[in-house]
Amino acid sequence: MIPSRGVRWSGQTIGICRRRLDAFSARQFSSVQHGPIRGSPLISKQVTSPLRAHIPFRSNEILRNGIGIRFASTTPLPPPPPATSPVSVPSEVVSSSESATPLAADYTTSLDSVTDFSSESLHNIPEGIGYLKALGLEYGWGPTALMEWTLEHIHILTGTPWWISIALTAIAARAVLFRPYIDAAETSARLATIQPFSAPITAKMQAATKEGDADKAMQLRGELQRLHKRAGIKPWKSFVPMLQIFAGYGTFFILRAMSKLPVPGLETGGALWFYNLTIPDPYLILPIATAGVLHWVLRKGGETGISNLSPQVYKGMMWGLPGLSLLFTWWLPASVQLSFFVAGLCSFIQATLLRQPWFRNYWNMTPLPQPKGPTEPSPYKGNLKVAANPVLSQAELNSKFQEAGTSPQRTVEEIRKLSPPKKVIGNVLGSITGTVAEIRDAGKGIVEKGKENLETRKGKNDAKEKRRYEEKRQEELKKERWELENQKRAERAARKRNNL
Repeated sequence: MIPSRGVRWSGQTIGICRRRLDAFSARQFSSVQHGPIRGSPLISKQVTSPLRAHIPFRSNEILRNGIGIRFASTTPLPPPPPATSPVSVPSEVVSSSESATPLAADYTTSLDSVTDFSSESLHNIPEGIGYLKALGLEYGWGPTALMEWTLEHIHILTGTPWWISIALTAIAARAVLFRPYIDAAETSARLATIQPFSAPITAKMQAATKEGDADKAMQLRGELQRLHKRAGIKPWKSFVPMLQIFAGYGTFFILRAMSKLPVPGLETGGALWFYNLTIPDPYLILPIATAGVLHWVLRKGGETGISNLSPQVYKGMMWGLPGLSLLFTWWLPASVQLSFFVAGLCSFIQATLLRQPWFRNYWNMTPLPQPKGPTEPSPYKGNLKVAANPVLSQAELNSKFQEAGTSPQRTVEEIRKLSPPKKVIGNVLGSITGTVAEIRDAGKGIVEKGKENLETRKGKNDAKEKRRYEEKRQEELKKERWELENQKRAERAARKRNNL
């Protein structure tokens, strides 16, 4: 007997209901159809069955209601309760419940309210110690943090505008390194004094090093060190003023960061034409003045008042470094330009003072060696024996340096008599006039050199054009001769054919 379709469907449904389904399984709420059920000919979409149209549910409903089918009760359900009219709720209760229930908008907070660093919030931060760090300018430990601490304390404790605080910070950095500059100037003066005796040793040492004679080079190096020791020279003192590089580095970074933020009051904390310290000088007066001051400092012999470099190298530095300074500072904020200008002005004043005899005498410094004039012909005739070792004895070295160490300090009246203020001002004006004349002479030399180069290039171009014309003419003559030769050959061939 063929089984009925209804019996088959009932058995399949009972089997599905007997499957063990976890009450809290995530698969219970899945919308994915079961594989075996989907493959059944009764439910599959690929199989057409007359019973498919009469099935009022899908396989998902079977899975979801399987547990309910198994544990369904056979007792009839109670009748539904009669419909009742809605009870009116007082408006006071509703309003109180609504007011007690917070809205979702009350819980919404925006990160913008926490991290908003608008100009209004910046102006509301009170100025005090730690003010710059409160604005976000935190640099930990280093030269930038040190210069930030110095600038902030000067600005808060003195109550000065920003441009005065920046200038005082630059002056304070120079004042801290004033004594190391004095020691470096003393070392440079002593090196310049013994240079006639140390230069031959240095030349021999360099020649020995170039030849590969290490023993001789070490011997000469030891001799040079003994000479420095007997002259009281400590070369390491010449490198202490290089700490100014770190101060300038820290000042550059903190002022640029303050201008980029910008710190409140910095936009109106300038003076004269550089009223806004967060933008470059609109007239480029500060960078040009800084380059000019640097040139004058180098003319004075550098920050130590004397230079041991060769004249050719030093002359290139006198014009090259100011040009580089102007190239790398014209686009910086006016706060950075002002700091560099004040630091350069302090260097110029220091270099001028270190070349004054009364100032060197006050600090017990070695007098600067006087430049030698043109060599005069010797009145002696014949051959002179030159000492093999030009190193002076200890007594001779002491005699060269004893004047600075044993002479008593002069009074203010003696100093004024030796070098009155008018004389100092006259020297400064004379140096300025000499600088202007040198610039004018250098400009004339550059123009003349340019004309010479132009004439040289013009002559080279003319010679090149003549050479090209001659080559082209030779090519044309060669081509004409070739055509003439071909024509003659053709005529000879024609005569031969006529003779035949």
